[in-house]
Amino acid sequence: MPEHTPPPSAVEGFCSICPVSMEQEGDAPSCQECIRYRDLYVNAPLGIFQCDGERRFLNVNPQLAFLYGFESPEQFLANVTYVTERLQLREDELQDALGTLQREGVIHNYEVQLQRKDGSLLWTTHSIRTVTATDGSIIFYDGFVTDISEKKELEKLRDDVARMTRHDMKSPLLSIVAAARLLNKRLTLEGEEAEMLQDIHDKGAQVLEMINTSLDLFKMEQRDYQPRFEPFDMAALARSVGRSMLPAYEEKRLRFEVVVDGPEKDAERCEFEGEERHIETMLMNLVKNALEAAPEGSTITVRLNRNETFCELDVHNLGAIPKDIRPRFFQRYSTSGKPEGLGLGAYSARLITEAHGGSISYKTSEEDGTHIQVKLPCRQPKK
Repeated sequence: MPEHTPPPSAVEGFCSICPVSMEQEGDAPSCQECIRYRDLYVNAPLGIFQCDGERRFLNVNPQLAFLYGFESPEQFLANVTYVTERLQLREDELQDALGTLQREGVIHNYEVQLQRKDGSLLWTTHSIRTVTATDGSIIFYDGFVTDISEKKELEKLRDDVARMTRHDMKSPLLSIVAAARLLNKRLTLEGEEAEMLQDIHDKGAQVLEMINTSLDLFKMEQRDYQPRFEPFDMAALARSVGRSMLPAYEEKRLRFEVVVDGPEKDAERCEFEGEERHIETMLMNLVKNALEAAPEGSTITVRLNRNETFCELDVHNLGAIPKDIRPRFFQRYSTSGKPEGLGLGAYSARLITEAHGGSISYKTSEEDGTHIQVKLPCRQPKK
């Protein structure tokens, strides 16, 4: 790896720990405040860094160098120039994070893998804040990095156990569904008994479908799932999703509407392509999130459009995404203010969208609420 000349101090003319003029204090910080904070900086159990507006490292503490596998801050700065050069980020993820930092001035607990000196990957959280001058111009960024590899190992263990449990549940459920179907054919039942038997069959089939979906999502995480592309009416599917959540809408006095854009005379239909059962799961998660976030008495809108290239979906509600989860909104376990929430809805929506070769993004503000925008490729010419 080529060596780089270490950059100058982050705050030339000032102490790198607190805003005390070097001209006042000499070449090294001597005030008790500086000495105390420098000790915290050097001995902190988390990585700390400063970088300039171009994301070039300016200062790092020993723990950050250790996280990257280097022996000292000096060795680290001689070999690593940019904050992002060893982070495992897709371009769209990087742009989302930078956009949040520009808008909000801070990013909290952004989960990302970094590549260490030996090539191994380490799971970390990054929290970054903007340090500005009195005129609003950016002086530098402060960053704080925490090792969460143990947490990720526990999450993986939990996911493995859950996946094996779901897999093992399939056999008895298949037997229950098959037995209910066989009994329905062989027995002549009427009234309540017939309804109970049919209910056993339907509920068993429903749980079996949920298990199959969760196992497919695991394959999507491994990028090992090939959807079965078939045309279907997305407008009808969206209306069906809305009807299934009617009691929850009525409780908050919400309105639900499906709008089909485009020049077609038949505004009741909008043909999408993909695996319908997974697209339904994606939409149900997005609508459920919108339902929970929408203010009482407002409207949730599902807007559909299809052109020659993309099938487009926009789910809008008047609630804004909490600032603390915006940088990681589509990541797993990203939730805020919902004690019973798992933070998997937007994550699974992203998995399903990307498995279909599409993209998902959001726009959010206190004034306009939140738009979740999905683009799926069109494989067949528009009819």
